[in-house]
Amino acid sequence: MVNGPVTPPTPEVVASHVTAQVRWAVSERVHGDFCIERVGSDLLRARQRALVDHPWTLVHQVHGTDAIDVITPGEGNFAIADIVATSQIGAVIGIWAGDCVPLLLISPSGRLVMAHIGWRGLAAGAVARAIIMLEESVDPAVRRADAVAVLGPHIGPCCYEFSRVDLERVATAIGSDPTMISPPHHRYGTVMDMGAAVSHCLRSAGITDLRHAPGPGAVCTGCDQRWFSHRTRGESERHVMAAWRVS
Repeated sequence: MVNGPVTPPTPEVVASHVTAQVRWAVSERVHGDFCIERVGSDLLRARQRALVDHPWTLVHQVHGTDAIDVITPGEGNFAIADIVATSQIGAVIGIWAGDCVPLLLISPSGRLVMAHIGWRGLAAGAVARAIIMLEESVDPAVRRADAVAVLGPHIGPCCYEFSRVDLERVATAIGSDPTMISPPHHRYGTVMDMGAAVSHCLRSAGITDLRHAPGPGAVCTGCDQRWFSHRTRGESERHVMAAWRVS
């Protein structure tokens, strides 16, 4: 529990990392709610700029596969989409989540894609759509194997009881054996491992450099109360993962 006002730190103090020309940041509970559906636009813009002081595009996610490409920094802020891409220096792209996987893809050329991946998005092909967006406007000589994928905080199989019918649906959609994305669990009959499912999609597409934010390993939003969780605590607030080019 945090007592008193919290001043959001700079991105260097927030969990952040630099890969090639790219930096990312992950907010925590103390930095406030970033849910577009709940927070007024003025307050949300203030929280965006307090976390990363560059123009933002934070999309309004609906568990689909629609994508937008940001050409001018700040355009499309609050637009409806689940995937957002940019090649522009200083353009912040962000995804908010409360258990789903915030996925960042980084091309060696500096193109960025962020995607909101829940189980419905997985079944609909959201990871494949994000990879297609990564390859747009990129030198064709750049191979998928040279890309980097970063998975933000998301619910782990330890906390994610899941329907057997929906598990089969997701496994079929991504070409996985159900046992690869649903490890045995001592309490729940069936669980979903979102990280394993997203990683399977990425590796199957040829992207093998997989990392985690804030890192170095995966964290479960259900277990770690630094982040919000709808599944385990019934919370309606959302944290955010953002990325931007610095050069």
